[in-house]
Amino acid sequence: MSKKLFIVESPSKAKTIRGYLGNEYILMASFGHIFDLPKRTYGIDFENKFEPEFVASPKGKKILKEIIQNAKAVEEIYLASDPDREGEAIAYHLKTILKKYCKKIYRVKLKEITQKEVLKALEFKTDVDDKLVESQFARRILDRIFGFELSPVLWRKLFNNHLSAGRVQSVALKWIVELEEKISQFISEDYFSFQLEVESKTKEKFIFSLDKTLKIPDEKTLIDLIIKIFGKPINLVFKEDKLSIDVDVLKKDLVIVDVQEKKIIHLPPQPFITSSLQKEASNFLHWSPEKTMNVAQKLYEGVNTGSGRKGIITYMRTDSYRVSEDFADSAKKYIEKKFGKEFLGSKKNLKEKKNSQDAHESIRPTDLQLDPEALKKFLSPDEFNLYKLIFKKFLQSQMSEAEYLKQDIIGLNQFKFF
Repeated sequence: MSKKLFIVESPSKAKTIRGYLGNEYILMASFGHIFDLPKRTYGIDFENKFEPEFVASPKGKKILKEIIQNAKAVEEIYLASDPDREGEAIAYHLKTILKKYCKKIYRVKLKEITQKEVLKALEFKTDVDDKLVESQFARRILDRIFGFELSPVLWRKLFNNHLSAGRVQSVALKWIVELEEKISQFISEDYFSFQLEVESKTKEKFIFSLDKTLKIPDEKTLIDLIIKIFGKPINLVFKEDKLSIDVDVLKKDLVIVDVQEKKIIHLPPQPFITSSLQKEASNFLHWSPEKTMNVAQKLYEGVNTGSGRKGIITYMRTDSYRVSEDFADSAKKYIEKKFGKEFLGSKKNLKEKKNSQDAHESIRPTDLQLDPEALKKFLSPDEFNLYKLIFKKFLQSQMSEAEYLKQDIIGLNQFKFF
């Protein structure tokens, strides 16, 4: 008979962890929240310090019944819901119900789904954090107070009953309205910047830029200004909001006055946090934040790696740039071996984000030996693209700064520009 029950949120995570633990463990999934506020009423006692009224969903009742059956047959229960506030609330609700059937109930937090991390979490098991639970309840209550009447307005106006307007979305909605009002009141004005393209006797081309922009009310004024500068009518070509002069207008030599060189240092990027991962996935993969987090969840919970299922990224809901000392050291060895010692970064390049909760590390690979190209045949195209993005960004964050040599050429000729 199994003596231990290990409960996670998703069945895919349970499938991955089952391979790490022995037969003495029963792996089950809660499928997220079993208890939540009722759908059709506020579910909040406004007269009694905003006390929430949590109820089990029909699906939650069925799953809970199965969990209770197994809880009666074990000596220890481990609650391994996600390591965030929502996960803590799930663990709290499960503990509240299951403590009637089992005395030894522990909380374990898995920041990555690897065998090493799972065994470590079991060794350092804790209790449910009541402060995190209360924090999640407060967030949920605020969401309900703001969104219970505002969300239906969005459904009616935008014909999408999947939208919500809780404590965060309602503020964002107000900002959008205010910005739209500013945009509608804005009067656009045209400004022109001027560049001079010069070809040397050796056929090299240089671009000289005027160090200011000019506000010109209309095209006629611009043409009059060009004629004034060059002293004769010039053929002008407008294309994609750019004006070009299609003839040689300077039958004079341009003199190089000075050449200035300056070294520019670009610090390596920080590793991903939740917001920067969503932003970069939007820019490069054209994904919505929701899709990004869904794919990241799969990479975190575990995928086939050719040698068994394994979580290949750390927990993807984080606002910290921190990297564990052990993994930073392994990254240095990887970079030195693959790219050379001169590409090793330094700790001074890595700055912590102000006001971060620092509950988790940044989003990084769990094993640098799991190269994206080597895993490509085991991953879906979406999983591969996101994993490659995370893998490369982490390596960049651990490398040395980039150095560029910027060269400015100062030119002068006989006529004056403005």
